[in-house]
Amino acid sequence: MRFPSRRPVSRRTAITGLAGLGAVAAAPAVLVSCSGESPLSLPAPIVSEVVRRQVRRMADATREDYLQDGDLHVLLAGTGSPEPGSTRAGACVAVLVAGRTFVFDSGPGSPARMLAAGVPLTSVSDVFLTHYHSDHLNGLPELSVQRWVTGRATSPLVVHGPIGSRHAVGEVVAGFNQSMLADREMRTANQPDRLADPEAGLLRARPFGVQGPDAVRVYEGDGVIVDAFLVDHGPVRPAVGYRLSYAGRSVVVSGDTAKSANLARHSRKADLLVHEAMDKQSVRDGVAALRDLGVHERADQFESTLEYHSSFADATEVAAEADVAELVYTHIIPDPPNMVARNLFLQRSRGIFDGDRSIAEDGDWWHLTPQA
Repeated sequence: MRFPSRRPVSRRTAITGLAGLGAVAAAPAVLVSCSGESPLSLPAPIVSEVVRRQVRRMADATREDYLQDGDLHVLLAGTGSPEPGSTRAGACVAVLVAGRTFVFDSGPGSPARMLAAGVPLTSVSDVFLTHYHSDHLNGLPELSVQRWVTGRATSPLVVHGPIGSRHAVGEVVAGFNQSMLADREMRTANQPDRLADPEAGLLRARPFGVQGPDAVRVYEGDGVIVDAFLVDHGPVRPAVGYRLSYAGRSVVVSGDTAKSANLARHSRKADLLVHEAMDKQSVRDGVAALRDLGVHERADQFESTLEYHSSFADATEVAAEADVAELVYTHIIPDPPNMVARNLFLQRSRGIFDGDRSIAEDGDWWHLTPQA
């Protein structure tokens, strides 16, 4: 196998640790038993020790070593969609390499997932947006503030995005910067010695144009190359995918797209393809149920999405055509509620692709060793 196997790194421990800390802090003297039938009272010193251990566990989770070990590390920090009730954070892929963290999309809740996974937010230098749907960018204000406040960043966060006929990344950045103005001013006033420069909490737009089938280079430095290319997200234009290359290794992020020949072209021989996936049969079943209930407007809305997203089979065919080493499905629609549903979704594309493939969970890691 050309690609090292996936190695999740304390995913459940890190996330559970954060949740556990909140629960203990909220009830410092009384803990609820596992059965939920009766409370279990504990002395305050024991509860305090539990809190201290949780904090130490969180502190120990930092992945500073991933920035300097020479490998390329990929974190799925958000694997969800706009679907109501999903337990997944919004779309986000973080790549830790050559001393920096590069983020592809920043969906709602994804900065918290990055913190839980131990990503040093000060290392986040650049965000690359695939398109301007809210579930791919509403985490930007949270990310910019967290890297400034908790990470003590000293410069604005650069946000790359494609230029379209009506929309561009500059509008997104300007709006978010304005919306967070009061927050920056109050935090600076509250901690003037620590947060002396509110400019470091800003977002800085870096637009780029892309036309036709060819890719454009949007970042190059310290051996890291990021290229952008057009994908097909139906009425949403522009929409792009990205390919990050480093030391003979490459990771491709599809963004939202229908099956795309251009995506297959620019994914050629990639080590890892992170591709959106919709179980279209489940969506059709849901549409039929809505029509039976007479909720036709909502049914029309869901049905229209079938045209500009990829099925599991579509994504798998792209991976096979591009001859990638491993395929990871993300932006899952609908969110599979259990292992039975996950297996069903995977079965719909069985026999198409010979490489490894899996449905990602928030907090999953992949690790690539540079080629000699």
